[in-house]
Amino acid sequence: FRAGFVGCSDIIGQMKDGTFLAVEVKRTGKWPTDEQWAFLDRVIGNNGISFVARSVTDCEAVLDSYG
Repeated sequence: FRAGFVGCSDIIGQMKDGTFLAVEVKRTGKWPTDEQWAFLDRVIGNNGISFVARSVTDCEAVLDSYG
């Protein structure tokens, strides 16, 4: 099952303040494709939050830094 488009992050959401959120989920040792990196960069370039996560702990650490 594929939803979205090539490069679209695995998790898409919105922070309480309305900021767009994109999380690319990868197993240890795996890295995003060029298209996934481009999407993550586009999100950041438009004042969103995007990152690669390998665990729930990774997500918590990044999201906690945004308060």
